[in-house]
Amino acid sequence: MTSIDLAEVRSRVLAFFRALQDREGLYGCIRMAKGKRPDLYSSVDYAIARTIMGEDLMQEVKAKERAEWTEHINSFAEALHNHTPDGSYFDCLDHGKLHANGQVISALGVIGGKQKYVSHLYDDFDTAEKIGPWLDSNVDWTTPWGESHKFWGGVHCFSRSKRCPPDWLDACFAWLDANVDPDTGFWRRGVRAKERIHYLGGAVHILPIYEHRHRPFPCPRQLADSVLDLQRPEASWLDSRDPVSYMDLDALYVFHLIRQWLPVYRRADIQKAVDRYTDTALAFYAERADELYARHPHFVLAAVGIFGLLSRLNPKRVQDSEKLAWSDIFSDDRFHQTCSVEMDEPVPAPARIKSS
Repeated sequence: MTSIDLAEVRSRVLAFFRALQDREGLYGCIRMAKGKRPDLYSSVDYAIARTIMGEDLMQEVKAKERAEWTEHINSFAEALHNHTPDGSYFDCLDHGKLHANGQVISALGVIGGKQKYVSHLYDDFDTAEKIGPWLDSNVDWTTPWGESHKFWGGVHCFSRSKRCPPDWLDACFAWLDANVDPDTGFWRRGVRAKERIHYLGGAVHILPIYEHRHRPFPCPRQLADSVLDLQRPEASWLDSRDPVSYMDLDALYVFHLIRQWLPVYRRADIQKAVDRYTDTALAFYAERADELYARHPHFVLAAVGIFGLLSRLNPKRVQDSEKLAWSDIFSDDRFHQTCSVEMDEPVPAPARIKSS
């Protein structure tokens, strides 16, 4: 397969999700697999995938259905007996609270919903004085791929909150700029990761804050060099047996950023890397698509994001005959609408004045 029509991919992805819709459930209630129960991530991934593939869910899904979708997502909001809810969501596919927070914000933002409770997940890093020490002590930088979920679903989400103070962003970028490794473009400087490839996964959960806040990244050349160097001989980045992983999406997202930040830097090398990967991804889809659609929806979402990035990095070979523009989970600003979906702190009722 030398090229692919994304309209055909979208049709199959939508059929995949429709087959998993719980017929007795609310709109957007999606099962993990046929015969399995519904879960949080399947529902939010449905909203994210449809948006990536070019749909405007606010226009194309009825208000009643979007309300049901929100209700279903919020049915996973944690509310323990005798505890004030902290705004977290459960049933998150073995991810932490902050990753689930980012997933929920992504989905609710594109369907016009709101979180069920006020979030207290940001309380430990919600001032300029707290953010640096929190990044020092609460992220295990020896395992940056998984640990950086705390940044993507926590720090990055808070940067878009109404609660974010004016001086917080500068303090956050001061820490990031001081701690990025100037030789590799990865975090964290001076800390050795247990696995080299995990530096890439860790960096990509942080880089969107630079893109969306229009901040200059200190070492884009080194970042590009590192990602090119990490590409495997078989053209994928994580596992040649599974070339449509989130790590492959991460590498493509870096190339998307480098195209913006340094359009001519190693352009031929980057295009060669993209071409090689495109060959591998399209061969996988042509030969093993049934294997992809037997996975949990969260891993189908990785493939959707990959195709979205390839539509911009390799548009001659990856395009949509229906002319819908595809995006991805990191560059699409619609997935970062914290201020629109967050619940505000309740305003205390005025004290009643006792009559004499």
